[in-house]
Parts: sequence; C-alpha cells; structure tokens
Amino acid sequence: MFQTKKRGEGTGYYALSVILATSLAPIVGIAMQNKLGFNAILIFTSIVMVVGLLLMNMIRIPKRARTAMPASEKQPILKQLFEKQALLPSILCFLLAVPFGGIMSFIALFGREIGINQIWVYFIGHCAMIVITRPFIGKLFDKRGHASVILPGAISMAIGLITLSFTTSIATLVIASLFFGFGFGAVQPSLQAWALNRSPSHRKGAANGTFLSFMDLGVSLGIVILTPIISMTSYALMYRYSALFMIAFFNYIQYIFNAKQTVQSRS
Repeated sequence: MFQTKKRGEGTGYYALSVILATSLAPIVGIAMQNKLGFNAILIFTSIVMVVGLLLMNMIRIPKRARTAMPASEKQPILKQLFEKQALLPSILCFLLAVPFGGIMSFIALFGREIGINQIWVYFIGHCAMIVITRPFIGKLFDKRGHASVILPGAISMAIGLITLSFTTSIATLVIASLFFGFGFGAVQPSLQAWALNRSPSHRKGAANGTFLSFMDLGVSLGIVILTPIISMTSYALMYRYSALFMIAFFNYIQYIFNAKQTVQSRS
C-alpha cells in the first residue's frame, strides 16, 4: 500500500518520468525534423504510442479493498471529476505551466532568433538538473513540507526564465536551463503531492485528474496567450512577459501562507 509519508518522494519519481519525456522529446524532434522531415516524427511517435499500449498490458496491479465513498459525499458525475481540495495547488501549477509551455513550444524558434543553432543544449541542462535533484527533493518535501521546496524552486524558475530572455550565448543558455530545470523539477511534483495530501482518500484519483488538467490547461492556454506577444515583440520579450505568471504565483502563495498563519493564530 502506498505510504502517505512517502507520497512526496513517490510522486516525484512519477513526475520525473513525465518531465524527462517532455524535455527529451524536443531534442529528438528537432534532430528528426532537421534530418528526416516531419513525417518521420509522426511515424516515430505512432510507434512509441503502440509500444506504450503494449507495455501497459504487462502491468499487474494487486487487488485491494476499495475505499467506499461516504453516502453524504456522493455527487453528480461532473462534480466527481474534479476535487475541490486539490484546486489550490492546481491553480499554482497552472501559473507555472504557462511559462513552461512557452519554453517547450517556442525554444527552437527562439534559437533561430538569437542565432544559436544548438538550442537543444537547453534540454540537456534541464533534464540533468531534474535527474540530479530528484532523489532528495521528494524526501525534503516529506520531511519539511511543501513550503521548503516550492518557494526556493519557484525562485529558481524565475531566475532561469529571466536569464533565458537575455540569452545570447550557449553559456547563458545552459545557466538558464539549470535554474529553470531545478525549479520546475522541484515545484511541479511537490504541488502534485500537496494536492493529493489535501484530498480525502477516496478522492485521490480525482485530485490527480484535477491537478494534471490544470497543468495541461496552463500549457495550452500559455501558447494562446504568449503567441500574440511574440507577434508584437520578440521571443526574448515574450519570456520576460511570461515571468509575470511567476509574480502571480508568488503573490498567490503568499496570500495562502498568510491566510494559513491567520487561521493558526486564531485557533
């Protein structure tokens, strides 16, 4: 049975696979686009999906007693899809997903704008920091709570984003990737574990769904929001403007912590 005290660590390893796949995919995609063309990318991704489906059939999950939903909490199907206790960390993840989506979607075009052909180097640094930090970030979350991980990680993301917007060389590109990779690799799984910890035991699946939906929404809407900025300015300025979402993140989380301290002082 999954241990609550290990949730931060366990969720971190799950998030590691997602973030690594998201980060490594552009490297493979850019290389295939340059050498084989776009059709090769479609064929390759189709093969990967088929392999993934075959591997899923090999997974064996031991049966366990189901946690019954209290009769007082039974809701219509639409309300069951989302867990309100997970909304707070999910909204925070949405704010982080907007600049993350901007990086993943436009980094190759940004490389052309600044004249760096080896823009794929960014993803190497991004992945490296996630792999290096993952063994201790989850344990730190479990021992000291979300604040000890989320705030430093968000600051690191903001530094990486601003550094990226001023990048003109491989050196500054690598520095930006290390800061942003460390921050996102620390904050995203910590927010997910926080969302699960806040939710009732019979609503963990809905909490996961709520969190991941907000993350996907942030990436998708981020592209829609940031594209007009690019057309009016440049990719570099777009990354600077996307840092406004980090400011919104800090303001929101400060409001949360202040509200929590107020409740604790009254009690």
